[in-house]
Amino acid sequence: MTTAQQEFTLGLPEIDALLTAAYKVRTRRRVLELLGLGPCTGKTSLLYLLVGLATLPASLGGKGACVVLLDCSGRFDVVRLRGVVFEFAKPRHAGDAEVEQVVEEALEHVHVFRPDTAGEFVATVGGLEEYLLDWRGNGSSGRELAGVFVDGVEGFVWEGLREGLTDGNTETYTTIIQSLRSLQKTFLQVPIIATNNGTIRSSPDGEAPIYKTYLPQVWTAFVGVRIILARTPVRPFPVEVSLQNAWTEQQERRLEVVRRNRIEGWVDVGGLGGGVENEIGRLEGGGRFSFSLSRGGGIVFEQ
Repeated sequence: MTTAQQEFTLGLPEIDALLTAAYKVRTRRRVLELLGLGPCTGKTSLLYLLVGLATLPASLGGKGACVVLLDCSGRFDVVRLRGVVFEFAKPRHAGDAEVEQVVEEALEHVHVFRPDTAGEFVATVGGLEEYLLDWRGNGSSGRELAGVFVDGVEGFVWEGLREGLTDGNTETYTTIIQSLRSLQKTFLQVPIIATNNGTIRSSPDGEAPIYKTYLPQVWTAFVGVRIILARTPVRPFPVEVSLQNAWTEQQERRLEVVRRNRIEGWVDVGGLGGGVENEIGRLEGGGRFSFSLSRGGGIVFEQ
């Protein structure tokens, strides 16, 4: 099993355009964070789609590779993963039965680990080199390692607090980062994609917002690019709208937003430099993308 030293792309145009713009200005570590502002912002579904794109065959838009998924939240859902990948692959292949088989074969190359503590996380990452190079044991012979996916990287944030550590868990996450850096050194800067939760605050100067997480600054410095994910707010009725209109046309518009479960994504340009902000600003839509979650579990991007 090998990794290829290539540009940082994940096979999803909506995200690849942002990564290309960000890395065009300056070389940075190949670490992508999907930061959700609040619950149900689609970050895990998006992570699952990227997992599928890494493992599906090229005929379905994938890389035909293998991945490692580190479930730090204990919420890994193989049924949900399969649903996201199946909904992506279905329009690109004739016959549901054949698609199911292709998806099942692709997901055999998703190697899932569930560390319960930061110590287990570090030990797991430390053992990945031996595990991944044992092609007889892991079943992914001849496939490149396309990414290391960390779902719920904030899962260990309370661990240090229980043990009396100070400085915002810096010690815990410094050790975690060291293990991931070592893995990237072994596997030629393999991309790391992590999900995290955060909040938004107004900046003192009233300009660009500040996105905060529960993790220490050492983690923020480790991240190369951060994509923010947030639900599209449902606007309140204008004051001038009559009660009758509120229950007809205006109500239908609001219900449509709720039904579509629309989520927006954009790059946190804070700290990346003006050059990156300018490059992203030149993209269609100003570097923003939006998607909704279908009833079947798939992700539907808006054009």
